[in-house]
Amino acid sequence: MAPPYRGCGWIKSTAQDMCRYYQMLSSGGALEGRRIIPESCVNRVIGREFPEVPAGTYCFGLIKRLFEDVAICEHSGGLKGVSSRGGFIKNGMFSAVVLTNLSGVDCSPILNAAFNMRLGLPVDASHEWAKPVDELIKKPEVYVGEYTCWKAWTPKS
Repeated sequence: MAPPYRGCGWIKSTAQDMCRYYQMLSSGGALEGRRIIPESCVNRVIGREFPEVPAGTYCFGLIKRLFEDVAICEHSGGLKGVSSRGGFIKNGMFSAVVLTNLSGVDCSPILNAAFNMRLGLPVDASHEWAKPVDELIKKPEVYVGEYTCWKAWTPKS
């Protein structure tokens, strides 16, 4: 039920077209031997300005995260009656997209399985960057308090 012509997302497309879009980004702006956008545009969207860390960094429209020493860029979305997740392995010439006809579905396990297969890992290898610890925290009261997170970011021209 997305209104037409909004600039805030709500892309309506096919899995094949989205996969080609991610493939183009993965290959630095080229697709099937043709330059689609300048490599400088791809670098601006997901480049060095954004750190590659396991927890992920929100770039311009994509989350870039580090998994098994490989940068993966991805995005999820949904509208009434659909859910999606797609992305690519940075500089890896590999992209994948999952589209469903159900609202509120987490497509991450299927997309992660595709990444795992490409990386030669077990299909069910976990992409979780935070792992639960089996032992209890000895003094939980040391963590009680008020926390603030603030990070200034200025784009380089």
